[in-house]
Amino acid sequence: MSTYLIVLVLMTLSAAVGIPLAYGRARQGRWGFRPGPGVSTGDAPYRDAHVHAALPVGAPTSLRAAAALNGAWAMLTLLVFAPGGILFAMILSSWAPVPMLLFLAVSIDGFILPFVLLGASRRLLQREELDGARHAVTWSLIHHAAVFGAAALTAIITGRDGIALVVPTGIACAIGVGLTLLLDRALRVAREAPAA
Repeated sequence: MSTYLIVLVLMTLSAAVGIPLAYGRARQGRWGFRPGPGVSTGDAPYRDAHVHAALPVGAPTSLRAAAALNGAWAMLTLLVFAPGGILFAMILSSWAPVPMLLFLAVSIDGFILPFVLLGASRRLLQREELDGARHAVTWSLIHHAAVFGAAALTAIITGRDGIALVVPTGIACAIGVGLTLLLDRALRVAREAPAA
């Protein structure tokens, strides 16, 4: 168990730190340019001047933060929530087959959604194919609504400690929706920012 927690922490941190470092840095002027330090062109008469090279600017900090948080959430979904949903579906299979199928479906989707969110975070920082990244926002919102709906339906059908299932699931889904809305806002900012 401790090895799994170490892997979980390392994967989550690598996504949260790695995405902004790999894609949010100043490359190719995707986010504009800033003047560099002044350089003298020489000491000869009529040639003495200071020039400033145009240096590329990295992605804004708020957009890097949105990408990092969504990357971390994607890793948690991939390594904790989706496998947990599969295990919970296996537990439900003996006494609640309909909710079991719902949890199985959203858990399988939980293995795919993280890669979509990671791709959207990369697109955000690279400032390319932003419309495709918007599809990830829609997918994530539908996924979190389906997870909460499956938990609520399970609580209603089984009647077994429904609040113990709905509250933690609701909190996790609320965090997921909040991070998705943060990603959506960041995508709008990236689209409206002046072109380089």
